[in-house]
Amino acid sequence: ELLRASGYSAITLSEALGLLEAGDGGPLHSAPKVVITFDDGFRDFYTEAFPILAQAGFTASVFLPSAFIGMRFITGRECLSASDVRALADKGIEFGSHSVSHRRLVDLSRDELGTELRDSKATIEDVTGRAVTTFSYPFRFPEQDVRFTATLAQLLDECGYRGGVTTT
Repeated sequence: ELLRASGYSAITLSEALGLLEAGDGGPLHSAPKVVITFDDGFRDFYTEAFPILAQAGFTASVFLPSAFIGMRFITGRECLSASDVRALADKGIEFGSHSVSHRRLVDLSRDELGTELRDSKATIEDVTGRAVTTFSYPFRFPEQDVRFTATLAQLLDECGYRGGVTTT
């Protein structure tokens, strides 16, 4: 309500990246923009959050750990099913990767990390029928680990991701 009352429009992370790549925020008379993101793909996004977003005319970007689609998360919470994901994608919700297994990626070998990035992207693309170009890093991002962040950036690029988000 506050965002809508303040004149904001919600766009997906991919749309925001497009505006950044274009070098401008769109026409000067356009509304201020906000990107709303959700991690983990819990089913209550569909039943609780999405109706509120839709009522406000907002969209969002949801990041899925692909192994949990149609399953219960590590914590036991119910996750979105494949049919939920398809229905939401058809209604304008963007889906991005949150890895396959939601493991601490900094602890993985380069090959394991690549598998987490590639397989999650492929699974979500298969479910939605849409390209996955965004990634959300699970857990706290290890920004001080220069070697890991360089490897991650290279692998994200090789896998076709355009951008992503962290808790930092």
